[in-house]
Amino acid sequence: MRRCAVLALLVAGCATGSGADPDAPGADAPPTVDATPPADGCVPSAERCDGADDDCDGEIDEDFGTLDAPCEVGVGACAREGRWACAADGADVVCDATAGEPGTETCDGADDDCDGFTDEGFAVGSSCDGADADLCAEGLIACAGGVAVCTDDTGDDVETCNDVDDDCDLAVDEGFALGAACDGPDGDACAEGMIVCAADGTATCDDTTGTSVETCNGLDDDCLGGIDDPWPTLGDDCVVGIGACARTGAWVCDGAGTGVACDAVAGAASPGDLRRRRRLRLRRRRRPVPLQRSARGLPSTSPPAASSSPICRPPTTPRPTVAPAVVASAGATCSTASRCRRPR
Repeated sequence: MRRCAVLALLVAGCATGSGADPDAPGADAPPTVDATPPADGCVPSAERCDGADDDCDGEIDEDFGTLDAPCEVGVGACAREGRWACAADGADVVCDATAGEPGTETCDGADDDCDGFTDEGFAVGSSCDGADADLCAEGLIACAGGVAVCTDDTGDDVETCNDVDDDCDLAVDEGFALGAACDGPDGDACAEGMIVCAADGTATCDDTTGTSVETCNGLDDDCLGGIDDPWPTLGDDCVVGIGACARTGAWVCDGAGTGVACDAVAGAASPGDLRRRRRLRLRRRRRPVPLQRSARGLPSTSPPAASSSPICRPPTTPRPTVAPAVVASAGATCSTASRCRRPR
């Protein structure tokens, strides 16, 4: 049988060569022989992820290096772990885990709604003001028990007079009336200073003037609500001179502002009055002085009472309490307020 196969091959070779041109190119080249197929019958193809040696190199799924490695799907609270496995089409690998369902975001340091952000909407880390009376942001927003809280546990920042907004209400030194007129520790009531801040954070009046004393000038010098109040007779009627020389006026402030004076001017004596005055002087000189007896009947050494001159006396500055004089009728001369007669 083996002999017949060899003989058949020789016959075929002779038949092929008998018809060929011995001078043709490649006539001496050996015939093409197909590659010998593998003994197991594997036909090579592109490697796929399918658990088989598709490219017949003795390795399975060697082109998918992450196969069976750990993997994770989802973010935040939805994250789940699994392993890389072959996809259904064998073209790639996929993670065999399934992401969890998103929840409601709470302030807990986790991404509860699985959107890649943690505690969004709670302003965690922002400055904040605690439950005190001021408005100063002295704490930070932080999570506690699923809710946001402020860590400010300081006390109240009280406003002081120091040109700073201590209580953080956007107003500086409010409540101290800075710049308002004020009266210092003097004896008057005049607002000669302004409210300013003191070194200790309180407000003080910068009035360092002395006491403004009331003078008679038509002004309220001491700012106590009264004008020229030490002189209650100011503006009242007054009389200067006596008899026919009497004149009526009003009490007014004197030139120095320290008192009052009557603004009337007494009348002047007439020439006839001056002549009568000289005659009276001569009479008194010639008249003997009678002895005055005392209560026991003994002569008295006391001088007699001086007689009054029936003429006008020179004008003098009256005292504020002088009683009104009696004005004599026209043409009369007076020695006192109660004794007047007409000239002869």
